Amino acid sequence: MGARLVTSVILGARSEMSYRVEDALTWFGDSAFESAPGTQIVNFVAALERITTTESFSTHKFCSRLAMLGYEEEKNFAKTYWDAFAVHTARSAVIHGGFSPTSTTFRNKVRLAHDLTRNVLFRGLEVHFHLDSGGKLSELADLQNFFTKQHSKWATVLFHGARCGVQPSLGRVPRRQELIERGKFVGGERCGTGSRCSHKNES
Repeated sequence: MGARLVTSVILGARSEMSYRVEDALTWFGDSAFESAPGTQIVNFVAALERITTTESFSTHKFCSRLAMLGYEEEKNFAKTYWDAFAVHTARSAVIHGGFSPTSTTFRNKVRLAHDLTRNVLFRGLEVHFHLDSGGKLSELADLQNFFTKQHSKWATVLFHGARCGVQPSLGRVPRRQELIERGKFVGGERCGTGSRCSHKNES
């Protein structure tokens, strides 16, 4: 998979996804030369945003797409979402001046940011291999379509977590048609808040 990216760089035939992976790898590499933990996190998040952002930025969409790309086991999907949220929150604290980049506050988040970015980059190479298969040069629309398909798979989990403001619990993910037929999102199941959730399906 990495060989295809190297070939595209050498030949100058870069696709949308190859540009993104190349840029993200650069941000990831730059973090190795930074001594300040806050600055390292900023670089890691820059890499993550480059892989996942295809339109106006949304924190929920950012965390959702990172969960789709970065989870190692299905049972860890929700945890990966909240890891992404924690990393982005740390980045925002640096960017918006809440903390100095050299603050020791960020040390416990550096490893988390590193591991998440590493996993997403490996998956990014897989996505690049898939989208650029057969000599095709992927475009922005191809990447957006990829994320749309992935989002459909996790729609129940992601929508429930966003509306209820709680960490979503994983179970069997209903197909979109099942959600439409029910007319509800997770009708009757309990939210993490302890109340009944009867959100209307907004597919």
